[in-house]
Amino acid sequence: MPYDEYYEDLVVLGTVEYKDYSLMFDNSEYKIIQIIGSTDTYIYLIDPRCPDLITNYDYDDDSGDGTNALINKRLASSIIYLIVCARPTIHDD
Repeated sequence: MPYDEYYEDLVVLGTVEYKDYSLMFDNSEYKIIQIIGSTDTYIYLIDPRCPDLITNYDYDDDSGDGTNALINKRLASSIIYLIVCARPTIHDD
């Protein structure tokens, strides 16, 4: 199902957990993808059209408020993007 309006999902992630979504949009336009959490968050936006695994994704750590992740990017229509939302490992140093 294509998403062109607002989509929200509430997920509780533990340490080193992730949630992935496959999304397609009807219109090519800028989209905002963000994670809001009480701890540091990451987003990976994977474009399946690029076969090179090194360059086929966008990554964000702290572009949102505080340590929240946010990607604001023009996405093409009719492409199924993979979006991975993650909470990183917590190191006790």
